[in-house]
Formats: sequence, C-alpha cells, structure tokens
Amino acid sequence: MAAALLALVAFGATTASAVPTTISAKQSTLDEHQNACINAGGTLTGWHFIINQVRVGSPPANISVTWSNGDVELVPLSKTSGPVGHYDVTGSATHTRITSATASIYSSWSGQFNLSSVECGIAPELDACAEREGRTVIEINALLGGAFFGLNEQSSVIPVSIAAGTYTVTLGSFDNHVLHPGQPQSFEQWYAVFTTATTSVETDEISDLPPEPVVSLNEVVGEITLTETATGLQAIHFLAGMQFLTPESIMATCVALDPVLD
Repeated sequence: MAAALLALVAFGATTASAVPTTISAKQSTLDEHQNACINAGGTLTGWHFIINQVRVGSPPANISVTWSNGDVELVPLSKTSGPVGHYDVTGSATHTRITSATASIYSSWSGQFNLSSVECGIAPELDACAEREGRTVIEINALLGGAFFGLNEQSSVIPVSIAAGTYTVTLGSFDNHVLHPGQPQSFEQWYAVFTTATTSVETDEISDLPPEPVVSLNEVVGEITLTETATGLQAIHFLAGMQFLTPESIMATCVALDPVLD
C-alpha cells in the first residue's frame, strides 16, 4: 500500500510539472533595449529573445510577440545553446516595436525570459526626393500659390504608373525664405492627388513651412490606398478654391511612396 501511495504521489508530481504555464518576457528588458534605439534616432529592425534555465530538449517551440499595432506573431525557436532557447524576430514597415512577448512552458521552469538585444538601424534622412530600394519618387517642382498674385493653385498633371496597394506618403516643400524674409504666410501647404481610370485619391496636406531661416520641409503625411493603378499625379495648394490673402507661395518638390508591407 505504501509503495502504491508513493508511486501515486510521484505520478502526481510528474503530472503537475508537465502542465504548461504561460510566461512573459521581462518588460524592463523590452523597454530598455527598444527605447535606447528609438531615443538615438534609430529604427528597430530585429529582436533577439532568450529563455534560459530550460531543461534539455524542452525549450518552447515558439514565442508569441504582440506588435504596437496590435498584430500578434508566432516566432519559432531559432536555436538552443545548452539550457537556453533563442528566438529571432524580424521587423517590417508595420512591425516596428514589440509591446509584449509570451511563451508556454512546463510549470516547474524557474529561469528568465528576456529581450536580450535588438538590431537598430540608422533612420534614413527624411527626404521626399531621396531614392531608395522599394520607394517610388515623383519629382514635381511646381510653384503653387494664389491666382490673384499670378501663381497657379495647382500643377499640371504628371503621368505616373503606380501599382495598386497601400503606401506611406512623404511630401516635400521648398521656399527660399532667406531671400525674402519677413513675409508672414501661414498656409504654405499642399497635397497630392493621384488619379486612376475610375477615381482619385488625395493625400493629407503637408504642414505649413516655418519662417526663415527654414527653407524646406519634408514630412510623412500618412498613408493612401490605391485600389487600381494610378496614372496621374497633381499637386494642389491647400487653399485652392479658397481666398488667398497673401501669395502663400510654396514649391511642391517631390512625393515619395513607400509600400506598406503586410
């Protein structure tokens, strides 16, 4: 009887230790590594998690990471080194920061689950006219402003061929305030309109160009979604069709489109 009872107790202990439990990556390691990159002006491109003090052959097959946009991704085990499981995560245009990470492991585990390191890329200079891989740049170089002051409220239509998809939009403005200082203008702004065979899609407008000594502004103005190929592009002054009290002249320099990846 005693032997049977001991066997039953041992079986119960073994069963209890085999019941999986959910563990979370230490939040301070997520904050420390990611903030260090972002605060330095960099872009997070890769993450390396470790789970240590794992029984041989028992690291979780994957971890679950939650991105800042709410997406959840299962990341498989990359490798093991002794009692440590390693997990490598790669970012994308929409996956730029991890808010939490969890895993399922046997209940008797008592190690650490940490973000060990990150890959921090140097953020490219924000320039709507700058070419880079995967980006579409359309040069406009049209001076826009009030018609009463002898300016055009919109540019001519520029032929383009932009495939259907969702894009992050960067606009560029220029006005040489240094050559003509002291001209208060509060609406040196413009936006772009893409035309397709059946419709048109507007971007948001770029912010007002600050006064001298600032002469140029490049700004991400949001995203657009094209449901079919765009064949034309036009730059439109923010005040087009409205009243211009001053020229509000602004040079629309370029539009840059960066594909938003799934």
